[in-house]
Amino acid sequence: VLLVIFIVLAPLISTGLPVKLPHAQGQSLSEPTVVTVAVLADGSVRVDDAPMALAALAPLIRQRVSAKPETVIKIGGDGAARYEKVAQVLAAIQQGGGEKITFATQTP
Repeated sequence: VLLVIFIVLAPLISTGLPVKLPHAQGQSLSEPTVVTVAVLADGSVRVDDAPMALAALAPLIRQRVSAKPETVIKIGGDGAARYEKVAQVLAAIQQGGGEKITFATQTP
């Protein structure tokens, strides 16, 4: 009986209060540039799906961050990748001036 009452009342409850939102002018916010860095299981590094030597990573990050300071670096690592390699990649990103760093994860 309670289930039937809930099913009937749920659509009525979910409607919100009518609110008139104010209008504002201004520049719309743009999405930040995202550089994806992946560490594969074999230890190789890919930047935006292109192979990259670890030594070339810091200069590339420096170039991208200088061009667009709002650049976000997203680090993804294969579950079988060695932690040492991921730490080396993170250090190279920091040496390149990458400050906005996120980690890619999967939801269980």
